[in-house]
Amino acid sequence: MTISRFDMQARLGDDAICGQCWIDRDEPFGCACESLLAGEVTGTEALRDGGQQDDGSRGARDGAKDLATGGSGMIVLPWPPKELSPNARVHWAKKSKAAKQYRAECFLLTKKAGIAAPLADEILFALEFVPPDRRKRDDDNLLASCKALRDGVADALGIDDNRFITQLRISRETVKGGEVRVRIQGESA
Repeated sequence: MTISRFDMQARLGDDAICGQCWIDRDEPFGCACESLLAGEVTGTEALRDGGQQDDGSRGARDGAKDLATGGSGMIVLPWPPKELSPNARVHWAKKSKAAKQYRAECFLLTKKAGIAAPLADEILFALEFVPPDRRKRDDDNLLASCKALRDGVADALGIDDNRFITQLRISRETVKGGEVRVRIQGESA
Protein backbone atom coordinates (compact mmCIF):
# COMPACT_ATOMS: atom_id res chain seq x y z
CA MET A 1 0.00 0.00 0.00
CA THR A 2 1.33 3.43 -0.90
CA ILE A 3 0.37 6.67 0.79
CA SER A 4 0.18 9.80 -1.33
CA ARG A 5 2.05 13.00 -0.48
CA PHE A 6 -1.21 14.64 0.51
CA ASP A 7 -2.28 11.80 2.81
CA MET A 8 1.10 11.81 4.57
CA GLN A 9 1.06 15.59 4.87
CA ALA A 10 -2.42 15.35 6.39
CA ARG A 11 -1.09 12.80 8.91
CA LEU A 12 1.84 15.03 9.83
CA GLY A 13 -0.08 18.28 9.83
CA ASP A 14 1.55 21.54 8.89
CA ASP A 15 4.81 20.73 10.66
CA ALA A 16 6.30 18.83 7.69
CA ILE A 17 8.85 16.98 9.79
CA CYS A 18 11.13 14.64 7.95
CA GLY A 19 10.92 11.12 9.36
CA GLN A 20 14.46 10.31 8.31
CA CYS A 21 16.59 13.28 9.38
CA TRP A 22 14.26 14.77 12.06
CA ILE A 23 14.49 18.29 10.67
CA ASP A 24 11.56 20.72 10.65
CA ARG A 25 11.08 21.99 7.13
CA ASP A 26 9.35 25.13 5.90
CA GLU A 27 8.63 23.44 2.59
CA PRO A 28 6.69 20.20 3.14
CA PHE A 29 8.66 18.20 0.58
CA GLY A 30 11.97 20.06 0.43
CA CYS A 31 13.95 17.45 2.33
CA ALA A 32 16.58 15.24 0.78
CA CYS A 33 15.06 12.38 2.79
CA GLU A 34 11.59 12.90 1.35
CA SER A 35 10.93 9.20 0.77
CA LEU A 36 8.79 9.08 3.91
CA LEU A 37 6.75 12.06 2.77
CA ALA A 38 6.75 11.40 -0.97
CA GLY A 39 4.50 8.37 -0.95
CA GLU A 40 7.12 5.64 -0.93
CA VAL A 41 5.88 4.46 2.43
CA THR A 42 4.57 0.91 2.37
CA GLY A 43 3.42 -1.86 4.65
CA THR A 44 4.02 -1.41 8.34
CA GLU A 45 5.49 2.06 7.82
CA ALA A 46 2.11 3.22 6.61
CA LEU A 47 -0.07 1.38 9.10
CA ARG A 48 1.93 0.81 12.28
CA ASP A 49 -1.19 1.03 14.45
CA GLY A 50 -1.55 -2.74 14.51
CA GLY A 51 -2.34 -2.83 10.80
CA GLN A 52 -5.37 -0.59 11.20
CA GLN A 53 -6.22 2.52 9.23
CA ASP A 54 -5.57 5.67 11.24
CA ASP A 55 -9.02 6.94 12.22
CA GLY A 56 -7.68 9.71 14.42
CA SER A 57 -8.67 8.01 17.67
CA ARG A 58 -5.10 6.86 18.35
CA GLY A 59 -1.89 8.81 18.59
CA ALA A 60 -1.91 12.22 20.19
CA ARG A 61 -4.61 12.56 22.81
CA ASP A 62 -4.13 14.94 25.72
CA GLY A 63 -0.55 15.86 24.91
CA ALA A 64 -0.94 19.49 23.96
CA LYS A 65 -0.30 20.76 27.49
CA ASP A 66 2.77 22.83 28.06
CA LEU A 67 5.13 20.91 30.34
CA ALA A 68 7.58 23.73 30.92
CA THR A 69 6.11 24.41 34.37
CA GLY A 70 6.17 20.78 35.46
CA GLY A 71 2.72 19.83 34.16
CA SER A 72 2.01 16.54 32.47
CA GLY A 73 1.04 15.34 29.03
CA MET A 74 -0.17 12.03 27.66
CA ILE A 75 0.13 10.48 24.24
CA VAL A 76 -0.91 7.10 22.92
CA LEU A 77 1.65 5.38 20.74
CA PRO A 78 1.38 2.15 18.75
CA TRP A 79 2.38 -1.25 20.10
CA PRO A 80 6.05 -2.05 19.35
CA PRO A 81 6.75 -4.31 16.37
CA LYS A 82 7.47 -7.96 17.22
CA GLU A 83 10.92 -7.66 15.60
CA LEU A 84 12.02 -5.41 18.48
CA SER A 85 11.43 -8.02 21.17
CA PRO A 86 14.63 -9.33 22.77
CA ASN A 87 13.24 -12.83 22.19
CA ALA A 88 12.74 -12.30 18.44
CA ARG A 89 15.12 -14.23 16.23
CA VAL A 90 15.34 -11.94 13.23
CA HIS A 91 18.15 -10.77 11.00
CA TRP A 92 19.88 -7.66 12.35
CA ALA A 93 18.96 -5.63 9.25
CA LYS A 94 15.25 -6.39 9.64
CA LYS A 95 15.41 -5.46 13.34
CA SER A 96 17.28 -2.25 12.53
CA LYS A 97 14.70 -1.25 9.90
CA ALA A 98 11.82 -1.95 12.31
CA ALA A 99 13.52 0.10 15.05
CA LYS A 100 14.12 3.02 12.70
CA GLN A 101 10.49 3.00 11.50
CA TYR A 102 9.09 2.73 15.03
CA ARG A 103 11.35 5.51 16.28
CA ALA A 104 10.26 7.76 13.40
CA GLU A 105 6.60 7.03 14.05
CA CYS A 106 6.90 7.76 17.78
CA PHE A 107 8.80 10.95 16.97
CA LEU A 108 6.12 12.14 14.56
CA LEU A 109 3.22 11.32 16.89
CA THR A 110 4.93 13.10 19.79
CA LYS A 111 5.63 16.16 17.62
CA LYS A 112 2.04 16.13 16.42
CA ALA A 113 0.84 16.03 20.05
CA GLY A 114 2.63 19.34 20.67
CA ILE A 115 4.21 18.30 23.96
CA ALA A 116 6.93 20.63 25.23
CA ALA A 117 9.89 19.33 27.23
CA PRO A 118 9.70 19.99 30.98
CA LEU A 119 12.40 22.21 32.44
CA ALA A 120 12.97 19.81 35.34
CA ASP A 121 16.18 17.79 35.43
CA GLU A 122 14.25 14.58 35.98
CA ILE A 123 11.22 13.68 33.90
CA LEU A 124 8.73 10.98 34.85
CA PHE A 125 8.23 8.73 31.81
CA ALA A 126 5.32 6.45 32.68
CA LEU A 127 4.52 3.69 30.19
CA GLU A 128 1.25 1.79 30.32
CA PHE A 129 1.26 -1.18 27.97
CA VAL A 130 -2.20 -2.11 26.70
CA PRO A 131 -1.62 -5.42 24.90
CA PRO A 132 -3.43 -6.67 21.80
CA ASP A 133 -4.39 -9.93 23.55
CA ARG A 134 -4.49 -11.58 26.99
CA ARG A 135 -1.16 -13.42 26.75
CA LYS A 136 1.16 -12.88 29.70
CA ARG A 137 4.00 -10.49 28.94
CA ASP A 138 7.34 -10.05 30.62
CA ASP A 139 7.80 -6.44 31.77
CA ASP A 140 11.56 -6.33 31.08
CA ASN A 141 11.01 -7.55 27.50
CA LEU A 142 8.33 -4.91 26.94
CA LEU A 143 10.65 -2.20 28.21
CA ALA A 144 13.48 -3.43 25.97
CA SER A 145 11.09 -3.48 22.98
CA CYS A 146 10.37 0.20 23.60
CA LYS A 147 13.90 1.59 23.34
CA ALA A 148 13.04 3.05 19.92
CA LEU A 149 9.89 4.56 21.46
CA ARG A 150 11.93 6.28 24.21
CA ASP A 151 14.46 7.55 21.68
CA GLY A 152 11.73 8.87 19.36
CA VAL A 153 9.94 10.71 22.18
CA ALA A 154 13.24 12.14 23.48
CA ASP A 155 14.13 13.30 19.95
CA ALA A 156 10.73 15.00 19.62
CA LEU A 157 11.14 16.75 22.98
CA GLY A 158 14.71 17.75 22.08
CA ILE A 159 16.20 16.22 25.23
CA ASP A 160 18.55 13.38 26.18
CA ASP A 161 16.62 10.29 27.27
CA ASN A 162 18.85 9.88 30.33
CA ARG A 163 16.60 12.49 32.01
CA PHE A 164 13.69 10.00 32.00
CA ILE A 165 12.70 8.16 35.15
CA THR A 166 10.79 5.22 33.74
CA GLN A 167 7.75 3.63 35.33
CA LEU A 168 5.86 0.86 33.63
CA ARG A 169 2.58 -0.90 34.03
CA ILE A 170 0.97 -3.69 32.04
CA SER A 171 -2.76 -3.14 31.76
CA ARG A 172 -5.28 -5.96 32.04
CA GLU A 173 -7.34 -4.19 29.42
CA THR A 174 -6.81 -5.16 25.77
CA VAL A 175 -7.03 -3.04 22.63
CA LYS A 176 -7.06 -4.34 19.06
CA GLY A 177 -3.51 -3.92 17.75
CA GLY A 178 -2.23 -2.90 21.20
CA GLU A 179 -1.00 0.52 22.29
CA VAL A 180 1.44 2.17 24.67
CA ARG A 181 0.12 5.06 26.74
CA VAL A 182 2.92 7.43 27.63
CA ARG A 183 2.63 10.04 30.37
CA ILE A 184 5.37 12.64 30.61
CA GLN A 185 5.63 14.77 33.74
CA GLY A 186 8.30 17.10 35.04
CA GLU A 187 9.58 16.14 38.49
CA SER A 188 10.22 19.07 40.81
CA ALA A 189 13.60 18.94 42.55
